[in-house]
Amino acid sequence: MKFNPFILLLLLILASCSSTDCPLNNTVSMQIGFYTSETGLKTNIADTLSIRTGGRKSVTLLNRGWNFNNISLPMGYVQPTDTLLFLFRTEAGSVTDTVLITHTNDPHFVSLDCSTALFHTITSVKVSSRQPTENFPTVIDSIIIANPEVNYDETENLKIYLGHL
Repeated sequence: MKFNPFILLLLLILASCSSTDCPLNNTVSMQIGFYTSETGLKTNIADTLSIRTGGRKSVTLLNRGWNFNNISLPMGYVQPTDTLLFLFRTEAGSVTDTVLITHTNDPHFVSLDCSTALFHTITSVKVSSRQPTENFPTVIDSIIIANPEVNYDETENLKIYLGHL
């Protein structure tokens, strides 16, 4: 039997191939659910809501959302605190609630074949306080950290409780 170098090369190439174990869902997003303060049950946003980042480079994360009860938002990876501006719009105009989310940024390495992701741990959340009025009946009453670990899992991280007039 004659030795064929082509077959040997083909066998070496096939043996060297390996599958990567990169996660298919590799988006790190904070999961937020909206609840009513009165009952503690999940509620849909009744007013039009836009969410922007605060700071010099403001980015719109949600533009005029309505009738939803959960959302996924990205987190910043440079600063330890994210400023989110929740802009509620009604027929009377608009009003903004400011939410400050303090977190850590933790690099997550899977393998050389996969890009490094940044996981986060939410350490505290603060919200500006205002009272609901007749013109602006919806207000962020409080925020609870349901799961501080923000990673590939799509588990709810924050529970935002909405107060109504």
